Amino acid sequence: LLSLLYQLNGTANIYTMDHRGTGRSTFLDCVAAEATTTRSPDGIEFDPSEVPACAQDLQNK
Repeated sequence: LLSLLYQLNGTANIYTMDHRGTGRSTFLDCVAAEATTTRSPDGIEFDPSEVPACAQDLQNK
C-alpha cells in the first residue's frame, strides 16, 4: 500500500476499512436518527431513511 501511495503522488485518496470495535473505536452514535426511528436492539439493523440525518449528525460532531 505504501508503494501505491508513492506512485499516486497525492493524485488520489485511498480509504481502507476496519471493523468497528477494533483498536480504540466506538459505536457511531446517531442521535438525529434516534429521534425519528426506532433503533435495533443491538445496533445491527438500520432503516435506510436514517442515513441522511445520521451523516449530518456525525459531520456536525
